[in-house]
Amino acid sequence: MFGKKEAQTMEKPVKTYSGINKTGIRYLEDNISIRYFHPAADLRLFIKYYWIVQVKDTKNFSKLSQISPSGYPELIFHFGDCVSVCCLDERIPNVSYDSFIAGQITQPIQLQFKNNIRSLCVKLQPYALKALFNIKSSEFTNRATSLNEINPKMKKNIYDQLSVANNDNMRIGIIENHLRKLLKTNSDSINPETCDAVNYLKNNINRNTGGLDQLMHVSNRTMQRRIMQNVGISPKMLERIFRFNKAYHFLKHNRNFDLQDVSFYLGYYDLSHLINEFKEFTGRSPVNYFKKEDMYNSFFAGI
Repeated sequence: MFGKKEAQTMEKPVKTYSGINKTGIRYLEDNISIRYFHPAADLRLFIKYYWIVQVKDTKNFSKLSQISPSGYPELIFHFGDCVSVCCLDERIPNVSYDSFIAGQITQPIQLQFKNNIRSLCVKLQPYALKALFNIKSSEFTNRATSLNEINPKMKKNIYDQLSVANNDNMRIGIIENHLRKLLKTNSDSINPETCDAVNYLKNNINRNTGGLDQLMHVSNRTMQRRIMQNVGISPKMLERIFRFNKAYHFLKHNRNFDLQDVSFYLGYYDLSHLINEFKEFTGRSPVNYFKKEDMYNSFFAGI
């Protein structure tokens, strides 16, 4: 089983640097860069981070990637070729937009790339869609929705400004100015108790969700409904996704750890429970997944 020191070494988040004037940069190959930016202090309650991806030469670039649930919706802008979002559930249509909201997902999805990729992604906190756009987050679960459909004026203004911006810092500044306007307009949509409940689930993944109604000072039924509306999925599903992502990163960065130990440490019932949940969210067992890991999934997965 894990000792305290071992447990602390298991989780290795992506290295980033504070402030938008400095970036955390990761290169997958010489022609691919991923740049990370922390949000300004007044936006950290709603924004996890920003990341910008650019692929200069796609000759050796995989054109298909499968992404697992992270618990964090995203606001995404494409300035090169659009990226198609394909749900494995055939009842959900494939979509391709230059600006869109990617809601919560509860299943693996596929991204289909083309040749020229330049994208700016805003990884939102789980409850941020409701706070920013005053919408029921549950209506966007397992969907990618054009920003033009939600806020046509914002789509035109922000996309046009971002398209002509000279550098990344300017682009982040443009994004943050628009986000502040949205938060000011929709200030009544912000629910502090939902924020507290999400943070509780994030920080207590090996416990059940039994105390959330007391934390939110409402009945269990009202708590379930409120989190579904504000986050887009049930408290139990969010807790499962957070725990899966913790397992994903433990195993990714510590291949020598025993699966049985990981399942015990994260509060799974047993090893089969961990394996079945991993299959549900990635399509494969942990062993088979890491034999040929999707190299882009970690950029989307909850970190």
